[in-house]
Amino acid sequence: MVITGDEYLKRIDALNNEVWIHGQRVKGKISDHPAFKGLLESKAALYDLQHDPSLIDVLTFQPPNSKEKIGFSFQQPKTIDDLKKREAATRIWTRTNDGLMRRMPDYVNSGIMALATASGLFGENEPMFGKNIKNLYQTACEKDLSFTHTFINPQVNRSVTYFKYSDENIIAAKVIKETSEGLIIKGARLLATQGGITDEILVLPSGGHFIDESFLYGFAIPSNTPGLKFICRQSFTAGDSRFDCPLSSRFEKIDSLAVFDDVLVPWERVFLYKDLQVAFQMFTETNFHTLLLYQAVSRMIVKTEFILGLSELIIQSIEIGEFQHVKEKERKSSQLLKS
Repeated sequence: MVITGDEYLKRIDALNNEVWIHGQRVKGKISDHPAFKGLLESKAALYDLQHDPSLIDVLTFQPPNSKEKIGFSFQQPKTIDDLKKREAATRIWTRTNDGLMRRMPDYVNSGIMALATASGLFGENEPMFGKNIKNLYQTACEKDLSFTHTFINPQVNRSVTYFKYSDENIIAAKVIKETSEGLIIKGARLLATQGGITDEILVLPSGGHFIDESFLYGFAIPSNTPGLKFICRQSFTAGDSRFDCPLSSRFEKIDSLAVFDDVLVPWERVFLYKDLQVAFQMFTETNFHTLLLYQAVSRMIVKTEFILGLSELIIQSIEIGEFQHVKEKERKSSQLLKS
């Protein structure tokens, strides 16, 4: 089912995720915190659009075996028309922020959807993993979940593929123990955009050379899982005023370091572990990056239109439209829009 903006805000507040920013842990409702308030309100507005009678047919779809409407980003495209609908829906959401909100919910949702299409691949050597990714996708659809994601290991020496770790000092997140309940993860991961203000976090294997199998895993867990914390970079939000700070007050996306402090990842949440072949095949078999880029390109088109429109307004405001070099740039911009 599709949720409303108010339901989204209440759910994120209720999670009470461990989020740190400017050296302090966020206490109370995160939706009231100056660094996150504007962005959360902007995201909430996207969820409300799903209930607009004039947009519901574009922003939602109804699966064959369900009576509930589901968010468009979870629909697995099978035809060109499905892709066109996905682009149209992304544009509707994007126009609320002129392409300046880089991680709308449909971004990682598209990744979850893509991974679920290859449940057979994940379950090829371990049937449980195939069932897990299907269940994860189904739950995300039913609850209209939002996700952040991370697939980058922190590096100590950027000139080589080198991750400093030992039994006492672990930097890159790795599996330190297997139990009957699940995997114990310890260490850090980059770059969880909007970490701490989503329902869950999707953790994918890092690209490049795997040091050992303890770094080879894929799973998704709730953002309030014990031991999981998000350390955010400094906020660019300069104030609540949409007049003085029209962009940062609404669209500051916040990036974070995801820290796993002996986090238990239940087996039912794991869809990849110690399978190098699947790790290398998963992105091509699922079209994961293709679908994420499809969302990004759709968003960037709207952003480009916004920048060109803004440039035209500036030209009109300061009356420089008759300058020859300005006319030439305007002509080229018009040609670009027509193409």
